[in-house]
Amino acid sequence: MPNAKSSGNAAAVKELQAIAPYPGTTPMTLQRLGVRSKWEMYFGGLTFGRQNYAYDSNAESLSPDYSQQELDAIGKGSVFTINHLMEPLVAVDFDNATQFGCPVILFVGAHDETTSHELAEQWFGKLQAPSKRLVLFADSAHMVMLEQPGRFLMHLVTDALPLAQKASDAAPAETIRD
Repeated sequence: MPNAKSSGNAAAVKELQAIAPYPGTTPMTLQRLGVRSKWEMYFGGLTFGRQNYAYDSNAESLSPDYSQQELDAIGKGSVFTINHLMEPLVAVDFDNATQFGCPVILFVGAHDETTSHELAEQWFGKLQAPSKRLVLFADSAHMVMLEQPGRFLMHLVTDALPLAQKASDAAPAETIRD
């Protein structure tokens, strides 16, 4: 896969050098994340075999459950989330977070340039949970749910749904009134 230097993209090199080292110890900001994401998408790091492919997926607009106002708020919600959760999330040491009291399913793209599948598999090997499953998507990078939607849905139905149903069966009965 080409990168900023090998492709001779001076703009990409300049912008990426401005946020180096990444992530480093500099506070994570929306601007730094945006620069990384912009060039990651441009050079195909989020998707397997698709250089300069930006995900502008409007899959949520296919659902009759969302109003136009709710759809319009997705971007604002993403920015709000990043601004408020990025710093605490970056501070979590996932190398040492290996004990979970709930089932864990890890979906991993074999060509992911954002989250190394090798590191994910090593972490998974240390993981202790009541049940665990690693699903490796051979023809995907980071966006497995958009790159292989059928296979992703199949694993949600066959792997995650039974766990959710089992948890629901064990939950205390309650009445929900809308």
